[in-house]
Amino acid sequence: MAWFYPFTPTQAAWTLLLFSTGAALFATGAHFSYANIGPQRERALARDEFVRQYLRKKFGEDRHVIISKSSAPQSSPSSHVSGRCVGSSGSRMEGAKKKEAEVDRRPMEVDSETPTTDPWELVSSDDEIDYSIKPEFYDPLLDEKDEQWVNKQRKGRTSDAVLSCPACFTTLCFDCQRHEIYVTQYRAMFVLNCKVRNDQILREQSRRKSKNRVESGSEIVFSPVCCSVCSTEVGVFDKDEVYHFFNVIPSNS
Repeated sequence: MAWFYPFTPTQAAWTLLLFSTGAALFATGAHFSYANIGPQRERALARDEFVRQYLRKKFGEDRHVIISKSSAPQSSPSSHVSGRCVGSSGSRMEGAKKKEAEVDRRPMEVDSETPTTDPWELVSSDDEIDYSIKPEFYDPLLDEKDEQWVNKQRKGRTSDAVLSCPACFTTLCFDCQRHEIYVTQYRAMFVLNCKVRNDQILREQSRRKSKNRVESGSEIVFSPVCCSVCSTEVGVFDKDEVYHFFNVIPSNS
């Protein structure tokens, strides 16, 4: 029956002594630790309450602050500082988000002075147009009047084309004759909206061919002709007072 008693009386005495000594040391350490924890915990709770009151005064309501509320204090005071910073930044972000939500929920103010128009009213309909009333800007006899005026200017003469300026489309001539070889060139004696530039002279050397040699003839002198509206060069003017157009837009006469 010796195996029921594994410890000898001496070993049992030493075990009891060690156990009692450890319990006494543990109780003494706990007493000192709790004695130090009490004031620190009170300071931490007071600091949390101060931050909470400050946020309530600033934002008008109690904000959630991320601060440690455990009974045991942290190992270093820096943790309380970091928690306070996180809580203040988080509360600011929540306040900004709430303000944005209030702005989104706020109904848009509509100016009562601006009239509200139906977009369908801006689209014209054929049913609303009265075609029995002729517009003032339209004259069905205008083309006939223009033709009569042109015939009066020609004085009964026929014309190969009506010439216009290539840049501004101003009418330059009603009575002209087309060249027999160069179909893009015209000559005329009566013109409109043309200006002769006498300060410039263009010379052309004429040559007469014979059987044995080529004899040089007299020079032909021209003056440039420009449109009086846009000053675009449209032709030349010779000494016989004939206009030669080569830079014009022809139309049916």
